[in-house]
Amino acid sequence: MAQSMADVWKDIPRSIVPTIDLNSRLDMIDLYQAGLTARSTTLLGDEAQILVMGESYMAVRTSRASVVQIKRLGKSRKPLYAIVITVEAPVPHSRVELYNAKWESISLDKRLPDIGVEAFVVDSLSGDYRELLLGNVKVNTLQYNMSEESTDLIVKPSFMQVLDKNIREELTPYIRPELRLSWRGRKWVLQQ
Repeated sequence: MAQSMADVWKDIPRSIVPTIDLNSRLDMIDLYQAGLTARSTTLLGDEAQILVMGESYMAVRTSRASVVQIKRLGKSRKPLYAIVITVEAPVPHSRVELYNAKWESISLDKRLPDIGVEAFVVDSLSGDYRELLLGNVKVNTLQYNMSEESTDLIVKPSFMQVLDKNIREELTPYIRPELRLSWRGRKWVLQQ
């Protein structure tokens, strides 16, 4: 039987959540399971809070500007854990990490598609106009999200938030609001 998400939160390596010590994580679990607001002060004096804890997913606000999402992939005794760390300053930007049941990092090279700005562009935007508008995207910031209900990753183009208002308004009709990456047992695949 797979570990509960409370056990996962208890056992998660300090390298993933360096500002929340074990005692604080245990207190947060107790508060959450008692139906109370599961807050704790971090080692940097910020506030952390368990936002959601389900059977295979949890989300924790680790500071005013960051959220860690944890998703258990698979129900075996040797599951994988997907971690999404999102920093929300000045716009949301995420990184995805993958770990085995012993919390050893697994390379994402062949497991997670490299999502660039082009992946969000609808086919109807072409030619010089496409190049002109996309040339204004200087930083490819992306926000990844997971949920209890699915093993999919939802990717949103947070790079749109840093564009000049006029450029953003021109680009918006040509940019998909999100992409979905489906977990296929060993890797995520972009849904078409």
